[in-house]
Order: sequence, then C-alpha cells, then structure tokens
Amino acid sequence: MFYHRNITGVLLASHNEGYEDLSEIEWSRLCAVKIGNFPQSPVLHCVTDDHHRMARGAVQHALEAGFKRVGLVMAPWWDDAAEQAWSTGYLAEQNRLPAETRVPILRLSGDQQDWAAGRPAQPCSTEMSALAKWYQLYRPEVIVGFSPMVLRQLTHLGLAVP
Repeated sequence: MFYHRNITGVLLASHNEGYEDLSEIEWSRLCAVKIGNFPQSPVLHCVTDDHHRMARGAVQHALEAGFKRVGLVMAPWWDDAAEQAWSTGYLAEQNRLPAETRVPILRLSGDQQDWAAGRPAQPCSTEMSALAKWYQLYRPEVIVGFSPMVLRQLTHLGLAVP
C-alpha cells in the first residue's frame, strides 16, 4: 500500500507489544524509523530516550545532593525493553562508589499493566517481602523507580516519601 501511494518514509510510533502484526510490511522498500523501544520487531532504526544516561544522571544527581546510598527498584521487563540500559547506567555509577555504599538493583515482578497503573503489591506478597528485606539490608537513602507502584509499595512499608 505504501509503495503504490508513493510513500517512501514511515515514522513508527512507540506502542506496546501485542498490537498489530507488522511483519507483512516490506520494510526494505521504506525509509523507516521507530520512536521508542516498542515494538521490538521489526528491527528498524530507532530514536529513543537515553535510558542509560538517565539512570546515570539520577544516581549522579542524588550523590551531588549529598546522599551516599542510592537504590534502583524496577521490573525486569522494563530493563529488557530498554535492552538493559537502565541497569547498565545504574551499575556504571554504582561501580564508581566505595563497595560499602553500593546498593544492588531490586527487581520486582509484576506485569506492565500493574506497574503503569501503580497497583501496589499485597502486604503479604513476595514483592513486598523482597522490598522490605532489600531496604533493611542495604538502607538506601534514595530509591530510584519509574512507577507509582514503587511509591505505593514504599508507602505500605511505612516509609516517608517526599
């Protein structure tokens, strides 16, 4: 259809997986660029946020503000969608810190809908237990997370969030 209408360029907006199958389009005949990480197929040139730099910047900003222990809480699917850019940026900054102030990443389960909607984990759930143990063990002064879900879980644990 694109070819017959003399359309030679396509900008493909980011959208969640599970939408239309795009495999039948003959991409080799188009100049195509996708915006964002979704969909992951077809493989096209991509314009996206610099997730690696954003993670590094978040840690750097917290350190510049005087905090010494910075943690990251996220779902594995979020990092996978960004081809591990969140974790590599965070870990790059953590590796520059003294070993005693490093905080490992806490990866919590939950699907995209739960995270996007900010649905908190149940008080007795595995995720709440993991978050509580991680917090007690590593005592982060700042926690970086992208979702209302993280905020609600911290609130359920009785932690004050500015």
